[in-house]
Amino acid sequence: MKKSVCFILLLSFFLGRTFAQPTGGGGIITSNGGADPAAISIAFPPGDAVVLPNGKIQIGVAVQGTVKNLGTKNYIPTVPKPLKAQIFEKRPGVAWKLVKEENLGILSAGETEVITFTTTFIKGVESGSTAKPSQYKLVVTSVNAGVTNPDVKMSNNELVKAYPF
Repeated sequence: MKKSVCFILLLSFFLGRTFAQPTGGGGIITSNGGADPAAISIAFPPGDAVVLPNGKIQIGVAVQGTVKNLGTKNYIPTVPKPLKAQIFEKRPGVAWKLVKEENLGILSAGETEVITFTTTFIKGVESGSTAKPSQYKLVVTSVNAGVTNPDVKMSNNELVKAYPF
């Protein structure tokens, strides 16, 4: 009897540890019950600068959008409904414009993909205290029906951030 109770307790502990899903921030799976491709971040890693013949400085900017499957299941797109990551740019006085698009394919649970767009600005003309910064939008185009393990949380598929001059 004592051995049976110990065995059941150990089995319960093992099964609980094996199938439990972690929760919380910091890149840990948080959406239980399905796939959840999400727009996680937009970053601007340092770029190069070039002095032009007229003395103005041209700054290279990389815009990196990070997409992550926060779900517990793989997101498996189909041919007519691909999983895409898109970066849009909005310069002052201009409407949003698609500047980069990538098909991502299967996005496993917890997997991260990065999409990068590069552009340039003229320092003091398109940046600085008198100019408004450009904005960038990362959009994940997934579907919540018609695919294996559809997106269970569509509300985290878009993120906007201004370039920090």
